[in-house]
Amino acid sequence: MQSHIKRWPHHGVFLVVCLVYLALVTEPYLLYSCFGSLLPEVPAFSASTAFLINAVSRPGGCISALTGLLSQCFYGSWPGALAIMATALGLSELTRRHFKAAGFGLLTGLTCVPVIMIILIYNRYQHPLLGVLVVSLGLLGAYLAQWPCRHATWGALLLCVTTVVTFWFGGTGALAVCLAMTLIHALRDRKQGLALVLGMPMALAVIGLLLYYVARIGVAQAWPLTLPHSKLVTGGMKTYSKALMLALYGYAPVCLAVLWLGRLAWQRLHRDLEKKARKNKKAHAMDRTERRPGWFRTVCVSVFPFVLLGLSLYFSHDPLSKPYVQIHHYSHLGQWDQVLEAGASLPKGQTSVYVNHAIIRALFHTHRLAFDLLKYPQTQLGLFLTHEKKVSALTQLKLHDLYLDLGQVNMAEKQISEMLAADIDFGCIYERLIWIHIIKEQYETARIFVNALHKDPLYRRTASTLAHILDHGLPEDQAKRVERIRALMPRHTEPVCESVDQMLLQLLNHNPDNQMAFEYLMTLYCLTGQVNKVAEWLPYTARFPYPATPALYQEAAVIYFVARKEVVDTQRMPIAPETLKRCNRFMQLKTAFQKTKKKALLGQLIEEFGSSYFFYFAFGQVGIK
Repeated sequence: MQSHIKRWPHHGVFLVVCLVYLALVTEPYLLYSCFGSLLPEVPAFSASTAFLINAVSRPGGCISALTGLLSQCFYGSWPGALAIMATALGLSELTRRHFKAAGFGLLTGLTCVPVIMIILIYNRYQHPLLGVLVVSLGLLGAYLAQWPCRHATWGALLLCVTTVVTFWFGGTGALAVCLAMTLIHALRDRKQGLALVLGMPMALAVIGLLLYYVARIGVAQAWPLTLPHSKLVTGGMKTYSKALMLALYGYAPVCLAVLWLGRLAWQRLHRDLEKKARKNKKAHAMDRTERRPGWFRTVCVSVFPFVLLGLSLYFSHDPLSKPYVQIHHYSHLGQWDQVLEAGASLPKGQTSVYVNHAIIRALFHTHRLAFDLLKYPQTQLGLFLTHEKKVSALTQLKLHDLYLDLGQVNMAEKQISEMLAADIDFGCIYERLIWIHIIKEQYETARIFVNALHKDPLYRRTASTLAHILDHGLPEDQAKRVERIRALMPRHTEPVCESVDQMLLQLLNHNPDNQMAFEYLMTLYCLTGQVNKVAEWLPYTARFPYPATPALYQEAAVIYFVARKEVVDTQRMPIAPETLKRCNRFMQLKTAFQKTKKKALLGQLIEEFGSSYFFYFAFGQVGIK
């Protein structure tokens, strides 16, 4: 009967559905731009001899290198989806083989569960690849250790070798999975139990010698390497994804142990049924070709993976994960219109400091910062990402890009160099360093980083392009960008600024035409409520080619003059009479709302003034319709 049962999830339809969903809905290419920033703990890969030797000479190094290599596939959606499905199916097949070896061949439908857990983690835009490979290696080691041997001594030797190899290639996570599965099989089979008793002490002794003489680390250092709670495996993951990773590590051992204990309990309670089942088993063996599973069972087995996948995706759906990652991706590529489009698609009131930061940059690059700032939810912490006590890799990467746009090249180099010093050595880091040295006209240093970038498989073409630029000069569009940054870059060493506004004032002092520094300074003053500063700098807007004085700045200046009970001189200050009329209208509606507290008046305020500075200054937030 077992030979006629479909081996799920190895059925083609389920595979195609998962593959298409990952490629077209999850879109793994979005994850690639997160490596080194949103996902700083993803292992890197290099083709250099030193990297490969280091990977082989430490426990867990090979599985980390393989993770870094397979992560290169995420450069495209379809290659990334294929990499995910290949590793997920490897884990599923190994789980199925263990189930079959334990006598649960008819329950192979349960092997779709690891595949679904992996898809759920990727659906939250986390990267569980290292954990998946570690668990797969642990199951492979335990499966090979069950190879039938005529003598217990050979079985113990095989167990010793597979355990040591599993540990050295996969770290302690793979070793823990391997030992758990081996123990369960040993409890079921006395011969395997004897091999475990003889072989495990030898394996642990060999592992201790390798740690001491080869890796030169202690047991305490080696223990947490690839366990589910380690930084390498679940670093940066949220609670939901961490729980799924823990379930992924324990699924095969726990599930198999529960099934085995359940069968023992059933056998004890139903001795008579067991005898009857043995007789029926012989009858089935004699008439195997004539008996088939019933249609109801076949339908249930066929539908089970799809129903479980659909329900899991529905109840675990997070409407914010993908827009956040899309905004990061588009910001990385400089696709500013797409950043604003993704920001506008976020649910009402849902945002983060990184989203605010990307939207402010996108508004500047689309020439809308001085006009449309308050059409999106804002927080002053998002301007220069001052929300962290200890600056993260993601913040450093984003600050590098911002400082480079502003012309603070030395500060940009500082951020990216600190990331490199922290062993975050992805190709995007080297590429940014190369551009910094090109801007600073340090071409020989740039060549050193180009040679390092050549060792990254997916950045070899980029490295060749940059080498060509160093040899033959910049193309016209890139030359304009480099010259613009050089014009904004201070040519002499400036004292370190203690605050953001001092840094922006320093940039304006060096180059009064630095429009980005001016608009960021005015944005800082607006978001922090320093209307006196906005009024002071308002005449400076004449220096830039605005079609009209931005209403945002006019409104902030009017608030300052009204608070001081001064008459606004529209001849001296670039404030339109319409702005004064809007201020009077806002004050009337606000006063009426404060007296009556009617929701209709608040709705009218949001409708007429939700994106104005009048509303933001009065209520401390943007009025979102």
